[in-house]
Amino acid sequence: AILAAYTLAKYLHVKSKSFFVIEMPNYKLPMLKNVLFTVLEKTKAFVFGACKIILAISIILWVLASYGPGNFNHAEEIIQEQNISKNLSQEEINIEIASFKLEHSYIGIIGKTIEPAVKPLGYDWKIGIALISSFAAREVFVGTLATIYSVENDDEETIKSRMAGEVNPDLGTPLFNLASGISLLLFYAFAMQCMSTLAIVKKETNSWRWPLWQLFSMTAVAYVIALTAYQILKQYLNSDTKLQKLHDEFIENTITNYYLPFGIAPNFLIKNKLYSIPMAIEDSSVVEAASNA
Repeated sequence: AILAAYTLAKYLHVKSKSFFVIEMPNYKLPMLKNVLFTVLEKTKAFVFGACKIILAISIILWVLASYGPGNFNHAEEIIQEQNISKNLSQEEINIEIASFKLEHSYIGIIGKTIEPAVKPLGYDWKIGIALISSFAAREVFVGTLATIYSVENDDEETIKSRMAGEVNPDLGTPLFNLASGISLLLFYAFAMQCMSTLAIVKKETNSWRWPLWQLFSMTAVAYVIALTAYQILKQYLNSDTKLQKLHDEFIENTITNYYLPFGIAPNFLIKNKLYSIPMAIEDSSVVEAASNA
């Protein structure tokens, strides 16, 4: 903020200077009644104002996610044909059908189109849709994700578990992790994600020049900062994952190649539990337990 203010003051040439004069009132301790009344009124105005926008956008997103062209209308037949050789339960088939419909719906097509632009930030197409829709109001972001995930299943617990179970296909790590979370927070900290602010700037300046400049410049700054943060944190998480894999391989190779061929059965203390090698090998979770020790 200080750097931006310095840059604008240095390079922004103002033709005429204006002086802002205001008489400061006497500061007094406010009455508790007035404080509560003001808080109530402001909260009420915000909730009712934001709910209108969130409700309207949620309805639009639900329609876009519930209908689609082409393969959307033949999802059941396509999924049944793809999984004909697999022994899937009806619940698993229903999940596959819901996921297929969502990806081939109108909102899925839009999301897949913009996904290459947001993928370097650690986002998928669902988060990309939420970013665009939150241009109306930042509060819409949460409602958008809830709407998209609820199209697949209406169970609230399932929505949370689905979000927690989302995996980055390139890295094999959870989609919603530290790197993508910090990236998202930084993006919203710097981006001009507020349609009402742009409208006010347009009204005050009587021109589209400044609103558009704010929109594109601040979005570019937010994109670069979010990209930098994600790439740095991703490398850190990847190095930690690689070390974990090396550790797992070391434990497995040590047990399999060095102890068992010689009939040696040493004991390992893993998470305060005593394991012997023959017993541990029969226990399929020994490597996982050892890696988490």
